[in-house]
Amino acid sequence: MTSQRAALIAHRGASRVSPENTLHAFAQALADGADGLECDLRLSLDGEPIIFHDADLMRLTGHHGQFAEKPWSELRHLTIRGAGEGAPHTIPHLRDLVALVAQRPSTSPRLIINVELKPIKAHLPLVTACRPHLEALARSSDLVLSSFDPRVLAAFAVVPLSGPHRLGLLFEDLNGLAALRFLPTAVYDLHPEASLLTDATHAAWSSPGRRFRAWTVDDPIVARRLLTLDPTIALITNRPGPLAAELEEAS
Repeated sequence: MTSQRAALIAHRGASRVSPENTLHAFAQALADGADGLECDLRLSLDGEPIIFHDADLMRLTGHHGQFAEKPWSELRHLTIRGAGEGAPHTIPHLRDLVALVAQRPSTSPRLIINVELKPIKAHLPLVTACRPHLEALARSSDLVLSSFDPRVLAAFAVVPLSGPHRLGLLFEDLNGLAALRFLPTAVYDLHPEASLLTDATHAAWSSPGRRFRAWTVDDPIVARRLLTLDPTIALITNRPGPLAAELEEAS
C-alpha cells in the first residue's frame, strides 16, 4: 500500500466478482489484497445472527419470503445468486466469519472487519445474539460496528464489548446525520455515502478521534477525490483488487 491510498474494505466481500456476503466473496477479497471486510448482519426467526443483506429473500436466493420469518435451519440451505456464481454458495452464520478470520496466519496484517447491523424492529435481540461473536472478532481484528439504526450503536455505547472496537453511523443523506444528537456520549465514526463528503462537510463533521469510511467507492476518480480530501478515509468498495491497482497506477 502506498501513502496515496487509505484502507480498502471489501463491501460484502469482493461482491463485484463473487456472490455477496458469502465466504467465497470474503476469501476472494482477501486474495485480492483487501485491507478489510464489510458484511451485513440480520437475525433469523430463531434468533441466530446471520450474514445477509436484504430483508426479502427474492433478489439473492430466488425464494419468496422475508428473511426474518425463516429459521436458520432453513436459511442455511439456501444458495446466493450473484456475480461469478459457479459452485453454490450458502448463507453464512456470523460464527463462520469469526472462523475465517481466526484461520489467518498470526503474521498476517490485522484485518478491518466492519459488521453492519441492519435496522430491525426490536434491536436488542440482535445485539444480544451477535455479542459473543463480536467479542471474538474484537480480539482478532480491528472491529467496526456500523448501523443506520442509532439504537444499535447506543446499545454498544452503553454496554461496550470488552475488546477494542469502533462505532460508525451509516447515513445516505444529511437527515441521517441528525441521529448523532440522540446518541450517548462516545466517539462515533461516520460512514457517509461517498458523494456527501466534500471539503465543507468534512470540515464540519471532523472532530477529535473521529474516522471516516465512505461507501460505496468503485470509481478510482471518486476514490482519488476522497483521498485528496483526507488520505486517512477508508473506502468501502465492491472491487478491492482492481481499485487498489488503479490507485497504485495513479500514484
